[in-house]
Amino acid sequence: MGRIQLRGNALVVYLLTLACYGAIMTNISLQRMQQAAERQDYIEQETRVQNAEEEELLSRWKLTQAGNKSKQTTWLHTAEDFYRRLSQPMIQCRKFKQLGGRSCH
Repeated sequence: MGRIQLRGNALVVYLLTLACYGAIMTNISLQRMQQAAERQDYIEQETRVQNAEEEELLSRWKLTQAGNKSKQTTWLHTAEDFYRRLSQPMIQCRKFKQLGGRSCH
């Protein structure tokens, strides 16, 4: 009768050890899953922030381009216009015969 009780105690100790081990492993697994979820949330948040910054820069660039288009002069639309303007001097000088000099502007 003593042996049966000893076997029962060994079985109880084994089952308790197994239950504790299972609980510890489950806890560790849940912690790892939680850390992975937090890491994924952090990455998604960083991506959202970066996308928002890029969208803001793009919208500012578009506004700047729209403003620049309204200020553009019409004399440089084609390469021919560029070379035609390049051949014309930007500074025009006039001679004053009475004063003996010139005026450039």
